Amino acid sequence: MRNLPTALGEWEVQYTHHKHDLLSEFYIPVLSNTINYDRITGYFRSSVLSAVSKGYEAFCDHPESKLRLIVGLEMTEDFHNRVLFREDPGRVDEEIKQIIEKELSKKDMPDFEKSRLAGLSWMLTNNKLEVKFGVMLDKKTKQPLQWEWSKLHHKIASFTDECTPPNSATIIGSINETAAAWTLNGDSFETNLSWSDGSREQSKVEATNGLFDEIWRTEGFNNDLNVGIFTIANLSDKWKRIIPPIHPRDTDAWPGYEIPEDESYGEEIESDDNPRWTHQKTAVELFLQDKDASIVEPPMPAGKQGILCMATGTGKTRTALKIVKKLFESGEIEKVIITTHKVDLLDQWAKELQDPRRGLIHLIDYEYSHYRGTNESTNFLYTKGKMSLLIGRGAFQELLSNATDEQLSKSLLIVDECHNFRGDGARALLDGNYQKIPYRLGLSATPDNEYSEEATQFLYNEIGHLYFEFDLLDAIKNGILCPFNYFPKEYMPTATEEQTVGEIKRKYEGAKKKNPKEAQSIVKRMRQEMAKVYKRSVGKLPVFESLLENKSILKRCIIFGPLKEFNVEITNFLNQVQTKYGTRWTTYYGETDSDNLDWYRDGDVEVLLTCKAISEGMDLDVSNIVLLSSDGPKLETIQRIGRALRTHGDDTKVANVYDFVRSNADESSDTRRRDWLAELSSEGIKSRSIIVEEE
Repeated sequence: MRNLPTALGEWEVQYTHHKHDLLSEFYIPVLSNTINYDRITGYFRSSVLSAVSKGYEAFCDHPESKLRLIVGLEMTEDFHNRVLFREDPGRVDEEIKQIIEKELSKKDMPDFEKSRLAGLSWMLTNNKLEVKFGVMLDKKTKQPLQWEWSKLHHKIASFTDECTPPNSATIIGSINETAAAWTLNGDSFETNLSWSDGSREQSKVEATNGLFDEIWRTEGFNNDLNVGIFTIANLSDKWKRIIPPIHPRDTDAWPGYEIPEDESYGEEIESDDNPRWTHQKTAVELFLQDKDASIVEPPMPAGKQGILCMATGTGKTRTALKIVKKLFESGEIEKVIITTHKVDLLDQWAKELQDPRRGLIHLIDYEYSHYRGTNESTNFLYTKGKMSLLIGRGAFQELLSNATDEQLSKSLLIVDECHNFRGDGARALLDGNYQKIPYRLGLSATPDNEYSEEATQFLYNEIGHLYFEFDLLDAIKNGILCPFNYFPKEYMPTATEEQTVGEIKRKYEGAKKKNPKEAQSIVKRMRQEMAKVYKRSVGKLPVFESLLENKSILKRCIIFGPLKEFNVEITNFLNQVQTKYGTRWTTYYGETDSDNLDWYRDGDVEVLLTCKAISEGMDLDVSNIVLLSSDGPKLETIQRIGRALRTHGDDTKVANVYDFVRSNADESSDTRRRDWLAELSSEGIKSRSIIVEEE
């Protein structure tokens, strides 16, 4: 017999995260003694089932148990205007189905969350769960209001047992139906009990249950209650087509918010006392300190506006999130905007924000995004509360241009790989607009533009000056990154290619004579055209073929070619290698090849052939880098070799870099890169006291 009065022994008037473990001391035992559970919540996330698996296990085992859930529909202005104002209920139904499908099909969803969604699928299929979606209506016009303006956000719940007569308990308070709310947030709620001696408390229970029933019975617009309620036909069928049902008791265990015992690396990275990682603590402290006019070179206090220059693999992201945590905890910010130029990097940011070890789950009420087809910028601007926004570069530029100073006040902006935000178009569009955001942090391994002081200065003016540096050699010396062997591989351009280069020189020499005032820009264009010829030189092919005779080069290898068209020639050699050694390979040229990148990441293929697509931000297990082509600036080379310098826990690792250098170049970008990498390799190996035999 499910009996609520005995569920908790003694029911307290108030439950709060400050004094209770809300899951074990309330939610689980109460659901274990409930057959009818009614809930209205502002939004629903799959993580709720993950957080309360034991409670739902017992709840679902009862033959009569049923959860009725009314969810506030997160209706953007676009959805509001396109759908709800049209007298076509079918359009509303289809639009909500698309929202549900997007939630269920989220890319990079954790495995445990997929499993829990399968539990919800089982509940729907077995008539244990009914879901309706609601919006608020304007009291005067009786028209639906945008979610940003008015939310169906009652935050009430009712639990009923199987006694005769049945007992009911209701809660009213700040709790949300999310994992963070039930485990970490500083929320609280009051209980009202139908079996209480007080008539007022009994009346509260009756009123809460009555309100829920009245809203639940609504179909379409209810002008008396100023609410619109929508039921989605065949919701369970759509759900289980995407995620097959699994009984909640058979779903994966909730991983919890504590650091798993076997993940010692997390403690290693986050420890400010470990000398290997003290640069992160220094970077955080300097960013938060007030500026000091007497210090003009890094390291220097940033006054919460500055660029952090840290080598790939040294913790830029985690250092930034430590800053986010500090500012949220101090109350200086209520919003954080994170932007970068590649959606793959935004996916990684999303994972880090949701990682319990970052300590942000209980500080952020809403997580919005504006990329991969999701457009929640409007929600971000108009919703009140603490929130994050992950947004692509183009959408960010539009947001920054259109948002008001007030909407962006108490915000922190993080521009990851900020060197990609200083082009001519970005400077023209956003000059002065960054000042709308009071706190600004730029992240880059290479913030300076070697060819444009104007571009570099734009970043310093808009985001802040470079305030802290921790470069490749620093990281190698500290043991964060591994040293590398450097092997320059000389190639000879063909006679035809040299003839083409000669023609380019003559063309631009003539242009210089005609326009001496434009000499600098003319020389720049000449070098760019010459570089294109050398980058695509077929003289590299025989050298590459001979390089592949060393089978060890193909172990965890990334090959950077100049263009997809040139890489077609490389695939012929890789096919031969695959036939000869069984070494599998694939290509990666951006979002359309995301599965290929997963194959490489998971070890299903050993060799990845690409161009620029994975130069930045990707954390992959790589041992060998082949640079068939490189740009003149150090920026790209640093990012490319950085793919192989992460140790992944192996302190004895030494990476290998194979660099194609033109043999007849006396003073060129090739020779400058060769000399720089040779010195960096030598210094890094010396610093680690590793003696490496030259191959």
